[in-house]
Amino acid sequence: MASKPRARYAFVLLTLIAAFLVIALVMCLPSSREEPEKSGAPSPVPLDARTPAPLQETTSPAEGSALERLACRTGGAPSAEPERPEKGERMAIIIDDAGYNLDDLGPFLEYPGPLAIAVLPNLPFSAESARRIISAGKTLLLHCPMEPLNGENPGPGALLTSQTDEELESLLESALATVPGAVGVNNHMGSKATADERLMSVFFSFLKEKRLFFVDSRTTVESVGERTAGLYSVPFLARDVFIDNEKDEKDITQSIVSGMAKAKTRGSAVLIGHIHTPQILDILKKEEQVFRESEIRIVDLAEIFKYEKGTGSEDTRD
Repeated sequence: MASKPRARYAFVLLTLIAAFLVIALVMCLPSSREEPEKSGAPSPVPLDARTPAPLQETTSPAEGSALERLACRTGGAPSAEPERPEKGERMAIIIDDAGYNLDDLGPFLEYPGPLAIAVLPNLPFSAESARRIISAGKTLLLHCPMEPLNGENPGPGALLTSQTDEELESLLESALATVPGAVGVNNHMGSKATADERLMSVFFSFLKEKRLFFVDSRTTVESVGERTAGLYSVPFLARDVFIDNEKDEKDITQSIVSGMAKAKTRGSAVLIGHIHTPQILDILKKEEQVFRESEIRIVDLAEIFKYEKGTGSEDTRD
């Protein structure tokens, strides 16, 4: 009778040992979760083992704002808080009406100092003029033809107050395409157009989209350019002096002196001359010593935008 309990205890003990061994073997087997299903989907990767995503590329100068592209073109860099030079006022010079031929353009491209050159669109030499201006390191502007008050023809592709919004936008697209690489715009004529609220709203909406700045040639004191530019957050400057209203050397010199006086008063000035007046260059070279003694520097438009905003002169010319 005593052997039966011992046999029962031995059976129970062997059963427990077998169960323990089975559990141990199961725990030592590899988990099936380590083998992904053959479903075509990639297996999940731990976060700390993932390859970092490449940094997003910064905007290229060609895609940046007008002022970024202008600063890049002239070798500078935009700064949120630029340091103002201790001494020296600034004058920027724009030369209008390029595009009719290449002969008149040549001397201005050879000028060693900073210049902005504005090219009329839709002309036989518009695109080639643009290419040469950029190659020479000068600032390229689209010289946009706009409707004057006197009824004179501003040239092909002019913006007129009678045109619809769609027509104005189409003309602006076409004009810009014929002056490739322009970083800003100024107006050719335009005493009627620049005073028209609707037209200028369409105009500045376009400039904002294309990231271009505007220099108002101020052919009328009624221009709404500055106010409308502010509404659309388009960088804006206005012309202070026309250099060559008169072609006489004495008159041109006096106009440059007037620009110097405005620069001294306000810290900067924007002067506009024309491609058909090459004597401007001779006078600029002749007056270099005067500029130095007066501590006035001829600079690119980028520097005028960087430090000052001119209010423009009430002297007008279409």
